[in-house]
Amino acid sequence: MLVSDLHLGGGSAAARWGPGFADEFDGDEAFPTFLTSLTSGRGRPSRLVLLGDTLDFLRVPVPGALYARNDAEAVGQLDQIAAAHPAVFEALSTIANAGTTLDVVIGNHDVELARPAVQRRLRVLLKAAPGFAAAEAEAVRFHLWGYYVPGLLYAEHGNHYHDINSFRRPLVPFWGGRTERPLAARLGSARRGLLLQGRGQPNAPPLLHIVEDLFSVRRLSDAALREYCDGVLSGYAAKVGLPVSAVRRLDQLGRTSIVATAARIARTRLARGPSFRSAAPDVAASVHRVLAAAGCAVPFCVFGHTHAACHLRLPGGVGQYMNAGTWSTDYGRAVHRQPLPDPPRRTWIDFVGHGSDRPQARLLRWAEHPASASHIIEQTIGRG
Repeated sequence: MLVSDLHLGGGSAAARWGPGFADEFDGDEAFPTFLTSLTSGRGRPSRLVLLGDTLDFLRVPVPGALYARNDAEAVGQLDQIAAAHPAVFEALSTIANAGTTLDVVIGNHDVELARPAVQRRLRVLLKAAPGFAAAEAEAVRFHLWGYYVPGLLYAEHGNHYHDINSFRRPLVPFWGGRTERPLAARLGSARRGLLLQGRGQPNAPPLLHIVEDLFSVRRLSDAALREYCDGVLSGYAAKVGLPVSAVRRLDQLGRTSIVATAARIARTRLARGPSFRSAAPDVAASVHRVLAAAGCAVPFCVFGHTHAACHLRLPGGVGQYMNAGTWSTDYGRAVHRQPLPDPPRRTWIDFVGHGSDRPQARLLRWAEHPASASHIIEQTIGRG
C-alpha cells in the first residue's frame, strides 16, 4: 500500500513564524482513523510505503537559519513535527509494531531523512521494536531514491525528474555535511527568509545568508560524478535488485543543465508550456521502457510529488502510471493554481495479487461525511 505527500509540518508553533511556515496537513483525526481501519476488517497490509514528502522540513523554522545545517538542527525539526502531530505518530507506531513494515521513501521536502541521525530519531519516535537494532531497521526502512518490487512496481517520489526539485546525487544528497539545495528549495527559503526580515523577526536568517543560499550553484566535479556513477550507483543497484545499466539510465533521465532548466521554466511561465504534472506520464513511460529493456518490466510505475492522484494506462502498452496524490491542503495551489471545492486528496494506492499473473492496483480515497463514519471509497481518478 502506498501513501504520498502528507506534508506533516510544525503545527501552530511553526505557523506563528509567518504564512511561509503554515502547516499544510489537516488530517490529525482522519489519517490515524485511516491507519486504524487497515488493521480492522480489511486485513493488515504487509507494507506501508510512505512515498516521499511525508514530513515537511522546509516549513519548520530553524532560528537564525534558512534550513537545518547539521544533525542536531534536523533532529530538532523532526521533534517539532512529532510534537505537532502526536496522534499521527502514535498511529504509525501502532501499525509498525503490529507487524506492518514502514518503507519511508525520501522526497524533496524531507531530504533530512537521509541523515542517519534523523532516521534513528524517527525510529525512536515511532517506538519501532525498541532496544533491538535489527528489528528497528526491519520495522522502519528508509529508501533514498526508488522502491522496486520485481514483477509488480517501480515507485519513487518523482522529484528526481523535476528539474527545480531534483538532487544531483539522490543517494548522496549532501554538500560538505549539509543537504543539497535544489532551486525550488532555495527560492522558497529566500521568500520565507525575506518575509521574516520584513517583519523584524528576531531569529530571522541574516540577509547575507539568504543571498548566498539563493545564488549558490555548486558544480559536481568529474571525479565526484564518476565515483557516484561507478561506485554508489553500482552498490545501490545490487541492493535494490536492478541491473546497474538500468539504474544508471534512470539517473540520467533526471539529469539536466541550468540552461535547459531556465528554458523549460520560460516555456512553462511565458508560453504556457507543460508542467511537471503534465509531463509525469511521459516520464513514467520512459521509466517503463528503461526497466523493460533491462529485463525488469513491471506493470506499474508510481510517483507522488505532483499532488494529483491519477491512474493511467500509458500508450503503446508499456504499462500503467499511477500517482498516489496527497493528504496535504496544498492540492489546489500545487496543481491548479487555485482552490478547488472538493479536491481529490486523502488518496492512496492498494496492490493485490502480487505474485499472480494479473496483479491489480486500486486508487482509493478516504472520505468523511458528517452523517456517517469515515469510510473508504474507490474512485477512478484520472483513469484512462
